Formats: sequence, structure tokens, C-alpha cells
Amino acid sequence: MRGLVLGVLPALLIFCVGCSKEEAGGVSAASEAYRGEGAFTDRGPKAAANRYVLKLGDVDFSEKKERVFRMAGLPQVRFWLGFSLQGLPPLSVDSTDGSNYNRAKIHVLMEDSEGREVLNGKAPFSKWTWSGSMGGTSRFVYLRGDPGQGGCSEFTPVEGEEYLLTIKAEPLQGSVSVVPASLEVRGGGRKVP
Repeated sequence: MRGLVLGVLPALLIFCVGCSKEEAGGVSAASEAYRGEGAFTDRGPKAAANRYVLKLGDVDFSEKKERVFRMAGLPQVRFWLGFSLQGLPPLSVDSTDGSNYNRAKIHVLMEDSEGREVLNGKAPFSKWTWSGSMGGTSRFVYLRGDPGQGGCSEFTPVEGEEYLLTIKAEPLQGSVSVVPASLEVRGGGRKVP
């Protein structure tokens, strides 16, 4: 028995050493390649959706404000720019989140290093798409539309390209509540085309 354990132990160690950093929870090549503002996370190749998440920071919907972010080295996958809202009432079939929370006019403009528009969307926050799980208390809010057209928050980065993202928020009257919102860029995953 001891011989079996001593024979298997080296093989097991060789197998474990051969595991990639990515699968072991280490830093991935995509995380190391990202340059810019915010916190970039690679959830690994087993993530079904939202493999890559770039958290750019909180956005205050209670005051008129403009924020500018620089990003480079994003993986070449389809991304969605949006806002993550936490602490909302549980999502139900008849939820009216879009008309109750964080009422504001939002303008999103993303340009590449040559000044070409990648995204250019303007819409009241209530017209954005509110996604979440039934019973869940968080939402991801993004602009739906045709990629490359105005009014869409979907894009696919070009390798080596740098981007300048400008977000403008102007509050509107009538919010039931202004809840904390985090600006995020999400994309990739083994089930995302």
C-alpha cells in the first residue's frame, strides 16, 4: 500500500503543478493585458457569461456629472457597458424598476484612439434595458440596440486599441429612490456567441 501511495504522490504533484494559473484562480493573460482605469477581473474559461468584468466605479445619479475613463488591452469579445444596481426590491413579473429608480438622462460616448465613435447613446435611464433574476435584488442596466448604431451599449474591442469613454448623467425629477450604481463593462464567456 505504501508503495502505491509513494508512486501516485509524485504523479499527482506533477499534475497539480501543470494546472494553469487561470484555472487555479491566479492572474490571467487578459487581466495582465488590461491597461486603464477600474478593476479588471477574468472569471476564467469556465464562466458561462460575463467572464470579463471591468468595474469602473460608482456613478452618482443625484447630481449632474461627467466622468471620463481610459481603457486599453481589452480581450476581443463582445462586451456590454452598463450600470450594476444593488439593494433593489426583489424582481417580480410586475416590477417597474426603470420608472422608479435613478431617473436621469444618460449619454454614453466611446471613441477609439483616432476619435472614431464606437458607442454613442443618449436615452433616459428608464428606457435602458433592466436585467436581473426573478427574486434577485440586483440589476444590470444597459442600452439595447444594433451594435455599431446609436443607442446601443454593445461593442467588440479591437486588439491593441485604446478607448476613451465619457459618461454624462443628468438627474430628472420623480425618482422614488436613488440607489448606488456602479459603471461596469461585462463580456465573454463560454456560452456567449
